[in-house]
Amino acid sequence: MTLQNKQSVWLADLTYTQQTIAADVMPNAIGGIATYAERWTRLHEPIRLFKYPEKLAEALKKYGPPDIIGFSNYVWNGDLSLAFARVIKQSSRTSTVIFGGPNYPTTATEQATWLQQHPHVDFYIVKEGEEAFSNLLGALVDASCDIAVVQELRLPSVHYIKANGEVVLSEPTERLTDLTEIPSPYTSGRLDEFFDGRLLPIIQTNRGCPFGCTFCVEG
Repeated sequence: MTLQNKQSVWLADLTYTQQTIAADVMPNAIGGIATYAERWTRLHEPIRLFKYPEKLAEALKKYGPPDIIGFSNYVWNGDLSLAFARVIKQSSRTSTVIFGGPNYPTTATEQATWLQQHPHVDFYIVKEGEEAFSNLLGALVDASCDIAVVQELRLPSVHYIKANGEVVLSEPTERLTDLTEIPSPYTSGRLDEFFDGRLLPIIQTNRGCPFGCTFCVEG
């Protein structure tokens, strides 16, 4: 079923830029998450993508916090993303903040501690993000962004803490085995703005790993 809504949705894969661009690749991951989610959710406007913190700060100042914002969480940008998440929650309690990425504990006890330490993160998506984010986005749309309603659904691959303090760590969703199911963010034009001479294009050609390393960007 195709959904229709007027909520604003942003995705950010941030990088530090003070002295140089620390992570100088285009945000292919959130680009793919956006194109996949837009297949199933008819949005009033396209999902906005951000790489540079300056542009995200400018958009927040101009438009205010979006209804839904997701951040990629890597070891090199985790603190930066968390700082923006705190500011957004302080200025707009109605905005839903979603995190995802490999910079997240691997054991249930440590995952619960992480969520408790970061109350400004409403949901954390574990493992692959395309289907899990799409399902979460659809649920938020159906519930008019009522977080408490969505928390009762216990969606797969979505971790969070309920208002009563209960920690919910759902089982991961099934992996996508065919990456062609994800519409290309390049051929769709979603990454055109990032061909700015500063960032390098990146393409993911395979996925999955038999190992469980603590620090990994490709697993």
